[in-house]
Amino acid sequence: MLTRTLLRPIDGRSGYAFALLSLEKRRAEPGPLFDIIQEHIDRLASSFGKDANPQHRFEQFLRALNEQLATGVREGQWDVPIASLHAMVGIACDTQMFLSGTGDLTSLFLHRRANQQYQIYNLFRSIQTEQSLPAWEKPFAVVLDGDLHEGDVFCVANRDLQRFLPADDLNEILTTLPPPGATAKIRQYFPHGTDLALLIVQSRDADPVQVTTEAQPLGELSVDNLTRMEEETQRLLDDQKPRLSTLTKTALPKIREVAVAIGGAIWNTSRVLGEKVVGVARQAKSQRPSAESVKATAQRFRERFKTLPTTSKTLGLAAVVVLILLVVSITALSGSKTQQADEAGYQSQIALIRDRQERAEAAVIIKNEEQARILYGEALELVRSLPRDSETREQTASQMERDVQTALDTLRNIVNIPEPAIAATLIASPDIIGTALLSTSSGMYVFGSDKSIYKVDSAAKTAARIETAQSEVGAAREVAA
Repeated sequence: MLTRTLLRPIDGRSGYAFALLSLEKRRAEPGPLFDIIQEHIDRLASSFGKDANPQHRFEQFLRALNEQLATGVREGQWDVPIASLHAMVGIACDTQMFLSGTGDLTSLFLHRRANQQYQIYNLFRSIQTEQSLPAWEKPFAVVLDGDLHEGDVFCVANRDLQRFLPADDLNEILTTLPPPGATAKIRQYFPHGTDLALLIVQSRDADPVQVTTEAQPLGELSVDNLTRMEEETQRLLDDQKPRLSTLTKTALPKIREVAVAIGGAIWNTSRVLGEKVVGVARQAKSQRPSAESVKATAQRFRERFKTLPTTSKTLGLAAVVVLILLVVSITALSGSKTQQADEAGYQSQIALIRDRQERAEAAVIIKNEEQARILYGEALELVRSLPRDSETREQTASQMERDVQTALDTLRNIVNIPEPAIAATLIASPDIIGTALLSTSSGMYVFGSDKSIYKVDSAAKTAARIETAQSEVGAAREVAA
C-alpha cells in the first residue's frame, strides 16, 4: 500500500492544511497523482491569506483540485481505479475545520464536552453516507464543516484503529499524549512492517511553548523509579504468601469429610423426627379434633422430643435452621435476579437514549439540522418512557429530559424565559385567556377566548375590553400588516 501524509501550517493564520493519501499497492502506479494533491495542499497553505474566508478558500481549493485530477485521468497520466484511492484533505483554521475525502479511511473526531468527557464521531462515515458513487470527474464531492474547541482531537488513518486497539486505550492515547507521542504509541499496536499512515491534529490553547536550555532536575524520574521499585518489591513479597490454591488442596478433603458426617447426622435426625411426627399425626387423625386433643398431641410431641438424645435435638434444630436459611436464600436470590433484570433493561434504555443524543450531536456538527431534530425527538420520547419508580430514576429522567429539550430548543432557536414579566392582566374575568396579540401604532390589543378584543394599558398593566358591534369577534388566525 502506498501512503503519504501532509501537514502544512497555514500562512498568516492559526491552523494547518493537511492530507492523508493511501493507494492499494496491487493497483497500477499512481504516477503524478500524489504529487498533484501535495502541490495543491502546499499552494493552499502558502497563499491562504490573513483575511481570507476559510470556507471559501477550501471550496476554491477543492474545485481546482477536482478539475486537475479529472484532466489528469482524461490525459492518461495515471491508470488507477477511483475505488483504490483512499484520501482525505482538509484545513483546521482558527476555530473551524473543513474536510473532504474519498474511499475508506478511519477518521475520528473527539469532541471534549464541558464536563471534560469526550464524544467520539466517525466523520468518514458521514462522508460515505452523503457521497454517491465516487468518480474521477469529482473525487472530492462532499464537504464536512464544524467548529473546533479547545481539547478537541482529530485523527485520520488508513487502518481501522478501533479493530487493533481497545476503545478506551485509543481514546486515552489521543486525548492525553501529544501528536508525536500518540502516533508512536499507536504504532506499537500494529505488527512490524504494517503500512500505517496516521495523522493527528489537536486543538490547544495559544500559549507559547516554554523553551529552556537549563539543566532540569530528574526528580520525576527518581520518583518513577522509586514507585517501580516499590511495586516490584510488593510483587515479590506477594509471591511468598500462601496461595489460596494450596490451602484449598490441603483443606478440601477434610472439609468434605466433615460435611459428609454432618449431612449424615442431619439426615438420620430428620428421619427420626419425621417418623415421630407422622405417628403423632396419624394418632391425632383417628381421634375427633378438639382443643383438648390438640393440646394433648402437642404435649406428647414435646415429651417425645425431650426423650431424644441431646445430639439429635441439636442436629434437628440445626436442620430446621438450615431449611429456613435455604428458603430465605432462594427467595432473596430470586428477588435479586428480578432486580438485576430490571436494572439491565433500564440501563439498555439509558444507553439507547444516549446513542440518539450522540448521533444528534454528530448531525449538528455536520450541519444536518433535520436529522438532528428527528434524533432528538426520538430521544425525548424514549426519555418520557423511562420508569420513575425511585427518587434516583426520577432525577435521572428529569435531567435527561431537560438536556434533550434544551438541545431541541437551541436547534429551533427558542429561548425559554423561566419567569417572564407580566405585560397586562385581563380584568374582565379570570376564566378568559388571550389567544392572540396585535401590535399597532395605536397600541397593543389582545384577542380573548370569549371572542372579545381588549386594549392593553402598559402603564396600569391591565387589558380593558373594547366595545364592538353586537356581533362577536371570531378567533384571530393571522394578521397581515
